Amino acid sequence: MNLETFRRFLCDMYKMDLHHPVLKFVHRREFMEVSFQRWAIDELEQYVARHISNDSVESVGVFIDVVEDFRLKMLKFSRFNADTHLQFTMAAKVADSVLDLLNAMI
Repeated sequence: MNLETFRRFLCDMYKMDLHHPVLKFVHRREFMEVSFQRWAIDELEQYVARHISNDSVESVGVFIDVVEDFRLKMLKFSRFNADTHLQFTMAAKVADSVLDLLNAMI
């Protein structure tokens, strides 16, 4: 797998499927979760791009290692500040979901 394939994978599986809920104050938490999921996908994509070269072809295992590292960092960051706990927890959940799919590819 190369970086472009991984980007397409994220787009097809996550970016195209996420939707914003109805904008009402009753759904504020759901709106925030979806927003943080979108943010997390972009952050994950950038994180992987910093660790894997554009022109290299790597095994799925290499991508799994990088995504797992991202997940662990997000869990660590989620403990620093109560105000950002939800944001980083959602990022860790997104990474878990991506890891499930990558592991299924092996």
